[in-house]
Amino acid sequence: MNHHKNSMSKSKSLPRLIIADSESSPDILYATKFFAPDAFILLEINGKRTIVLNDLEIDRGRRTAQVDEVISDAEMAAKKKDPAKSQQQRHEKIAAFLKSRKARTLQVPSSFPLGLARDLAKAGIHLEPQAGLFYKKREFKTAAELKQLTRATRITGSSGPVVRSHRKSCAPKSIPQSCESAACLQIPSWRVATRRAIRTSAAAGR
Repeated sequence: MNHHKNSMSKSKSLPRLIIADSESSPDILYATKFFAPDAFILLEINGKRTIVLNDLEIDRGRRTAQVDEVISDAEMAAKKKDPAKSQQQRHEKIAAFLKSRKARTLQVPSSFPLGLARDLAKAGIHLEPQAGLFYKKREFKTAAELKQLTRATRITGSSGPVVRSHRKSCAPKSIPQSCESAACLQIPSWRVATRRAIRTSAAAGR
């Protein structure tokens, strides 16, 4: 019994790793409150959250991400596994970075890329997938998150009539050439509204 409790305690204290984009991973958006279309790294050790961003996102990330540390791909790449090796593959850079943080065994969400997991395993990084919600707190909404969900519902609801009108008035293949109706001209509006709603609801941990 005690061994089981110790095992559970050890599992809960493991560092956490997510490598994904904010659009497809509600977990990484929930943990960082940072939206990025390209995959980035989130490493959490003892509650301290670090993200690794590309050069295009680094400045915005340092301004807006709600994490403890933001570093660039270039800084991560500086953690070389083998100084004599001039070229490193991405998984080798990630492995070297994790080892520099003394994180060799980590929890990852069940959606973690299988190919990358295998490559990291070859580089000495052991990953333990976690089924279900990666952040259990996402089940319970704060007042601010409930407000965001309400706003997201309102946004998607307001875009509905435009979408239905567009479908009735335009044939899919004729939109670029001949369709100039008001509904068609509003396509960008409802697309933006829907995308905004997705971001809002994901940020609320839905």
